[in-house]
Amino acid sequence: RYTLSLQIDPAQERFTGIAEIDVTLTEAMDRMWIHGEKLSVTEATATPEGGAPVEVRWEQIDAAEGVARIVFPRVMEPGVVHLRLAYNAPFDETLEGLYRVHIGEDHYVFSQFESIAARKAFPCFDEPRFKVPFDVTVTIPNGQRAFANSRDIETTSVDGMTRVHFAATENLPTYLVAFAVGPLDVVEATI
Repeated sequence: RYTLSLQIDPAQERFTGIAEIDVTLTEAMDRMWIHGEKLSVTEATATPEGGAPVEVRWEQIDAAEGVARIVFPRVMEPGVVHLRLAYNAPFDETLEGLYRVHIGEDHYVFSQFESIAARKAFPCFDEPRFKVPFDVTVTIPNGQRAFANSRDIETTSVDGMTRVHFAATENLPTYLVAFAVGPLDVVEATI
C-alpha cells in the first residue's frame, strides 16, 4: 500500500513529496532495491511492525535506469515494514513522470507514468506486477484544481494552500496512478 502526499505548484521548477509504503519482507534482509529517478531524498525511515522507526540510507545506484537501494542499519526480520521517504524532484521535461506544461501565463502539471516513469514522481516498486491501493493527497496553490484516479473526499485550506485528499484507489500498478494540477476548467455533463 502507498500513501502519497505531494505538494505541487505548477509555477515552480520542483515539487516535494512524502511516499509511505507498506512492504512485506519474506526473508531477513539488510537492504532493499527500489525505484526512484532524479529524486532528492531528504529523509528516510523504516518502521518494522511493532517496532520503532529507524533511519535508513537511500543510495542512487543507477541514475539512468532509476534504480536505488535502501540500506537498513540492521537486518530487518520477515514481516511488514513501513517505509517513509521525504523527497523533492524536478518536473520532467520529456512529458514523462510528473511534467509541466506552459500555456500563455498558465502552468499545468500532468502525470504520464506508463510504462516505468512513476519512478520520476515518487519512490516506488515500479513494476507492473505489483498492484496495490494508492492513498493520495495533493497540496496545491489556492485557485488551482487537482484531479487523480479517484474522487476527492476532503478539501481543506492549509498555510495559504489547498489540500485535496482523494479516496483510496483499487489495486493499481504504479503506471496507472494519475494526477493533474492547474487552473483547469471543469465541464459537468451527463453521459
